[in-house]
Amino acid sequence: MDMRKKIGFAVMGTSSISGRHIRCLKNNPSVNLKYIYSRNLTRAESVAKSFHLQPTDSLSDILSDEFIKAVDIVTEPQNHADVALMALNHGKHVLIEKPLDVNLGNAAKVEAAARENHLIAGLISQYRFNPDLKQIKAQMDSGVIGSPFLATINMFWKRNANYFKQGNGWRDTHGGVLFNQAIHWIDVANWFFGTPVQIKANLMRVRDYII
Repeated sequence: MDMRKKIGFAVMGTSSISGRHIRCLKNNPSVNLKYIYSRNLTRAESVAKSFHLQPTDSLSDILSDEFIKAVDIVTEPQNHADVALMALNHGKHVLIEKPLDVNLGNAAKVEAAARENHLIAGLISQYRFNPDLKQIKAQMDSGVIGSPFLATINMFWKRNANYFKQGNGWRDTHGGVLFNQAIHWIDVANWFFGTPVQIKANLMRVRDYII
């Protein structure tokens, strides 16, 4: 593919998931990945060296670069909307690692900015591409299995205390299990059954529990 026709991309953030995003983008023949951004230039340089990218700790370097048409945001979730809004208002499409943000109002602002600027704001919800789930969804849409009236999701994923302490502890203070793991299955539930009209929650925090 002509390099001039490729989509100029930058990855914003050096979180633990950033490497997977970078590899996927570099393997995409329609993408030319240029930058890796981090507030910590040393971290950006470390990742850049591994993937042969241009490191920067300056958002303006990326947002002012006309070559960059889209950014992939993998910062801490509480910063997702802020970065996305800056990118959208500079004419960049955005791809955002889940969740879109930890604040519903901020998430709505991202949606509005994308519409106003006629740009794409995409969210990582990879379970919608799962072959088994796609087949179930197709069966539901066809009406073969009838109309569902009850759905229960049990998620048995193990995450220990060290996982939630990584970085500055944002996984524990900004959403916890609900936003970091269960968000996948909340999205699947919305996909399968539509947006809920009423929500009720029960919360119990269990420490050192062994199944």
